[in-house]
Amino acid sequence: SGGVKPSLLFDYHGFPKHTYELTYPAPGNPALAEQVVTLLKGVAPAVVDEKMQWDHGTFIPLMLMFPQADIPVVQLSLAPSLDPVLHTEIGKALAPLRD
Repeated sequence: SGGVKPSLLFDYHGFPKHTYELTYPAPGNPALAEQVVTLLKGVAPAVVDEKMQWDHGTFIPLMLMFPQADIPVVQLSLAPSLDPVLHTEIGKALAPLRD
């Protein structure tokens, strides 16, 4: 994701009505999203999608860990292959973000 204030994507079905009314107003971080793309060059294809919504795999854990929604968030998608070696390399490439 790369938007300043992404909306939530309720990509699940059959749950109670209140689960489709959740909010998580944390800010996005476009600059960090661009940095991620730069770090992944030569490792994995990556683009900043300013219209990407946060799916429940992002906002549900964050709601529990950071209920105040006071941290910037950038959502990354898994590579379609789900290749564990590739994802390990992605993690290594993103390691400088820990500093």
